[in-house]
Amino acid sequence: MIPQPRPLLEVFSDIPDVRPSRGTRHPVSALLALSCCAMRCGSRSSRAIAAWGRHEGSAIAHALGCTPHTPGASTLHPLFGR
Repeated sequence: MIPQPRPLLEVFSDIPDVRPSRGTRHPVSALLALSCCAMRCGSRSSRAIAAWGRHEGSAIAHALGCTPHTPGASTLHPLFGR
């Protein structure tokens, strides 16, 4: 029997958040999961992922824990740089 893989959001929640706590609005697991969704839909840059989240995936972003607004490119770009 093949074991069931862990849900992606659960795997992402195990990744430590190395960002400074000041000004942090979105959990790192939500940012990574939202980025995966956007990339699956064709987004390939921080700006494109942010635009997808704002226009197409706002309900998904909020369901993942992004509040109060969807993350912008200025939030995503440093995360990917690390």
